[in-house]
Amino acid sequence: MKQTLLLNISLLLALSLFGQANMRTSANSESLIESTVNEKSSYEDLLTLFKVWRSFESPPMMNGAPDYTQDTFTKRWPLFKDLRRKLIEIDTANWTIPQRVDWMLVWAEMNGYD
Repeated sequence: MKQTLLLNISLLLALSLFGQANMRTSANSESLIESTVNEKSSYEDLLTLFKVWRSFESPPMMNGAPDYTQDTFTKRWPLFKDLRRKLIEIDTANWTIPQRVDWMLVWAEMNGYD
């Protein structure tokens, strides 16, 4: 069980590293959000949403530095709320405990943005 949890966490970390290289623009994130969660949620839906989240979480750049201005947060807020809504819509009722822990990790990261 401990190995499964470590494997899941490692997978999420790997996805975050590789996912950031593939999805840098908000336009890509917005289109991926629309197709992220199916009516019957699966663990794969969570992994996909996590990649989109990590892409979103990487701030835009302004003059060579991350742009954490209030204006940028205000513009990105609707997309953040949509990501959070998609996470909450994922039904974890039939998931294993390690998979539910992974859901909680994504939820905790999103709460850090809020």
